[in-house]
Amino acid sequence: MRNIATTGIWKVTTRLDNVLAYIIDSKKTSVTDEMVHQLHSVDKMNDLRETNCYVTGINCNPEIAYEEMMMTKQQFNKNSGILGFHAFQSFEKNEVSAEQAHEIGVKLAKEMWGDRFEVVVSTHLNTNHYHNHFLINSVSFVDGKKYYDNRVNYARIRELSDSLCEEYNLSVLKEKKCKRSNINYRNYYNKYVNSNNYYSVAKEDVDRAIVLSNSYQEFESLMRIMNYDIIYRNTDTISIRHKDFNKNIRLSRSFGKDYTISKIKERIKLEHDTKISFFKERKFNYKKCKGLAGIYLYYCYLLGMFSNKRRVYKVPYSLRADVKGMDSISKQTELLVSNNIETYEQLFSFRKDKVTQLNSLLTERTKLKSNKLVGTNEDKIAFLSLQIKTLRNDIKLCDKIEDRSIQIKSNIEEYENGKEVVKNAIR
Repeated sequence: MRNIATTGIWKVTTRLDNVLAYIIDSKKTSVTDEMVHQLHSVDKMNDLRETNCYVTGINCNPEIAYEEMMMTKQQFNKNSGILGFHAFQSFEKNEVSAEQAHEIGVKLAKEMWGDRFEVVVSTHLNTNHYHNHFLINSVSFVDGKKYYDNRVNYARIRELSDSLCEEYNLSVLKEKKCKRSNINYRNYYNKYVNSNNYYSVAKEDVDRAIVLSNSYQEFESLMRIMNYDIIYRNTDTISIRHKDFNKNIRLSRSFGKDYTISKIKERIKLEHDTKISFFKERKFNYKKCKGLAGIYLYYCYLLGMFSNKRRVYKVPYSLRADVKGMDSISKQTELLVSNNIETYEQLFSFRKDKVTQLNSLLTERTKLKSNKLVGTNEDKIAFLSLQIKTLRNDIKLCDKIEDRSIQIKSNIEEYENGKEVVKNAIR
């Protein structure tokens, strides 16, 4: 495939105002009479005349962007050094319209810098091929931190540009190596995704929603419950964006081919019968279990963790919201069932015993570590450390059960009330 869209970025160390004047120059960003006459469609001619100038400010007004950027620098006392960054994105002749080029540029700028920086986006129409210019303030208006033009961030620009071009059916280059330096920027992008907390949490949330859903529609509902917007790119590609962030995450580009719409549907179908191994290996009858253990088992049943049967009644959002705590709930349930804990008194007694055991093992380990011949006790210390870790986990689970059980009871009551409403409606 041809390398249609190309990108680049460089530092601005002097005269930020001159760079701004260059990129928003009306002679370059405005529609000329010659361009209008070249079009045969009257509607397109009118649209061009109305649009006229392709300049957009993100977190700033393009007409006073220089003053606003300098005020941000003064606010955080960062007036020297790199003043800004000038980036570009170009398209091959006749591959994209002026409107599309500018739209792609604005989307790229919003997703790349829009959550923290002031940016001016312009589309130049005065050459044989349309291209976008970006002027990014070097200082964030949010926290005063500076933007760094490193290989990871440039890899993000390239990936965003390629992804947006694919969305508009523009061809992109499969081979990511830079011709001059032989750098594979895809590797840098993967490094960014793997180390970024937003991406990591989003991937975990998508995976959890897939495990719990019985259909793609349920997957969509669960993602929205977890405060994600879903943006459809094409027939098989989606992006998500958490309410607390400005950045869209294109699932298949960021996480791989298992995150296309068709693959997500396949995974939902496969996961339906393989929820949680603890419940699959043991044949529980939640109706016969009593007390806390029974409540937790019934809750796990409602969440679809170990039942192969599809639920007759729709589970309310209060239950589905616990998708993010599904792993924790299953561990709490295993502790209750395995230790026959049915009452709070039994739970408190179990916790007290674990604390006593923990203190005893901690004392024993301290003595061994203080022994002058500590090298001869390494195996014993390692074994004690493993036991201590297990006890601490059990104690934490007890604390979580005490906190969560009240909400679980309330959620079950909501479900039962909803089920009764459905029954009465049928009658």
